[in-house]
Amino acid sequence: IANIFFTRKTSDKIISAFGSINSHLKMINEGKFEKIEVNHDYEEVSDVLQEISFVYQNIYEYILQNKKEKNKIKFIIKNMNQGIIIVDENLNIEIINDYAKKVFSNAHEDKYYISIKELASSEVINMIQECLNKRKNCFFDLHDSAKEKIYNYAITYQSYKDENETNRTPLV
Repeated sequence: IANIFFTRKTSDKIISAFGSINSHLKMINEGKFEKIEVNHDYEEVSDVLQEISFVYQNIYEYILQNKKEKNKIKFIIKNMNQGIIIVDENLNIEIINDYAKKVFSNAHEDKYYISIKELASSEVINMIQECLNKRKNCFFDLHDSAKEKIYNYAITYQSYKDENETNRTPLV
């Protein structure tokens, strides 16, 4: 009976140590970080916890670095004096900066747009679609008679693979 009690107590200690790993993983998923306690009564468990803590710390630092890079890119795109719109192959907007919204007369800076079809004229949409179909870069000028301006468009065809399929994203 003493052996069963001791075994039960030992397994509870080990399970408890690894149970905290689960909560730490949930925290990192929410963008929070808390150091993992690596000291344990059993040296083998401490060694494993040390390794898990090392990987956990690296994952968190990687997430922070990616957030910093993402914020830099957002800052650059937002403050460009050129309109940038990145759309997927269905012409759904992935990224749009404020300057691009200003180019289109029906755009509002604070509105979230789903498709470029909500913003652009049929002429622009046709040119983007043509670029996608040809799978190459396109350049064209369009005259906006209402604003008395000529807009230069550069559509860069860029192909990349995600987990599911090949997507095409032109940059206008």
